[in-house]
Amino acid sequence: MQSSQTDWKQLLLAVGDLEDGFIEHRLPITDKLVDRQFNLFPDSTQEPLLLHFHSPTGLTWSDESSPKTYAAFEIRPDVFFIDWLEPDNIRASMSLIVDLVTQEVTSLQSLLPTPLEARQNIYDRIVQHNQMSAVRVTITHAGIGRPRVNVIHQRTKDLIGMRLKHTYSKNHIFEHIYLNEHFFAWQSLAGADKGMADTEPVNYLKIGADLYLFNWYERLVPWSGVLLMDLAAQRAVGKMHWYTDLEMFERLAYVTVGSHVQFLNETIYE
Repeated sequence: MQSSQTDWKQLLLAVGDLEDGFIEHRLPITDKLVDRQFNLFPDSTQEPLLLHFHSPTGLTWSDESSPKTYAAFEIRPDVFFIDWLEPDNIRASMSLIVDLVTQEVTSLQSLLPTPLEARQNIYDRIVQHNQMSAVRVTITHAGIGRPRVNVIHQRTKDLIGMRLKHTYSKNHIFEHIYLNEHFFAWQSLAGADKGMADTEPVNYLKIGADLYLFNWYERLVPWSGVLLMDLAAQRAVGKMHWYTDLEMFERLAYVTVGSHVQFLNETIYE
């Protein structure tokens, strides 16, 4: 009897073509920050930065003259997720958590690899660069109006052992298992990439009670995902940024997303 064989190449290419169907459960875009300015005091420097929301879609960040085209979402009262694609480098995108409750801002910059970097195999990447993924992630924190006093935004282990289901739409449903402070496992439960699964490097940050910033950056497909997850409200908002062309690495996709979050179970590790 001949065993059936999975078409792994077809499944892999399907991962690259996932732009549609991520906004069914996305929060509405908000304009509450329009005309507001914030002086930010980063943890890593004494030089303050200016964050200015000029319009519902335009902001300036620091002393850069070029405006950013952003989208803002209010996941909780006075807690905002802001995201944009860098206009002068479409491989780079920025996520901000502007928290007017704790007077903190957390930024997460994602930088996708060049086509040459994306083609490097995982073994060589680890040996030569000590990196699991070709995606680069930079996380920084700042206080609003003054240096941070009460440090609430920080790395956490709270999610370790949890198993959640993220439903973006009927065609995009993913199971997440948060294994440890370095990795999580995922599998696709619906859609063209159903059956695909992998384990990826992660960043977990606690923003507030039952509110977490989760970032994963993939090893095989050049992909950066960011979700601000409100486990109490069972919802998440975020973005995904990846290469859709997994043979030549010439085309990229960038979308803001939203999911319904279902808690499945939790493993307590001794």
